[in-house]
Amino acid sequence: MIFRRAKASKKSPTPFLARKPRQTRGYLHGLRQPCVLARVELPAAVPANIAQRFDERVMQFLQAAGLRVEPLPLDHREDHRDAVHESLLHWLFEMQRTTGVSILERGRIVGQHAGDAARSLAIPAPRDSLAATNDALRWLLQQLAALIEDGDDRRTDSIPAHVLESLRGAASRTHNVVPMMQAAHKLGIQATIVMPQTTPAIKVQAVRSLGGRVVLHGESFDEAYLHARA
Repeated sequence: MIFRRAKASKKSPTPFLARKPRQTRGYLHGLRQPCVLARVELPAAVPANIAQRFDERVMQFLQAAGLRVEPLPLDHREDHRDAVHESLLHWLFEMQRTTGVSILERGRIVGQHAGDAARSLAIPAPRDSLAATNDALRWLLQQLAALIEDGDDRRTDSIPAHVLESLRGAASRTHNVVPMMQAAHKLGIQATIVMPQTTPAIKVQAVRSLGGRVVLHGESFDEAYLHARA
């Protein structure tokens, strides 16, 4: 996927990715997983309350899509120069977490460029989830651009289905369910695996073909996890 610099409108410039995100080693940036390094630059002047409005907008869309996301902690809602970047990192983490991507922690700001205009964000992204993470980041920036350009919180855009499908597909590739089932099969143990109802059929069939019992429950990884622990 190629990210191009956004053209400035007559009203105001839009947020943009200064360069194509690239995957790198997480430990270089204090993270425990491979990560995507993205350089995000915002317009020189944005409304003072843009971070809070962005949080409210994104949370509304994600909840409408059936994701049980958690709100941004209050200490990150303060009006400071990194508030928008912190919001981007929070919502990327929530989108990954609630679609089942094997994510250990939230991303972090790791660099500042061109004064206060740009930040480098290190975003945890397990192997095979680079494209899905880029899709999610691009959608979030589009929502931010809509608020900055139009100033309209009432727009009815929803999260595109392909963004969620991409994340869920990445989740099915980054989990170790099939290797675990192979180990159980060799040991003669019948394992029961609880998966969300949104799990791709090919993954369900792979587990069943190895003798595993599959229980489909809930719409998200969190719901399946709680059911398995009950």
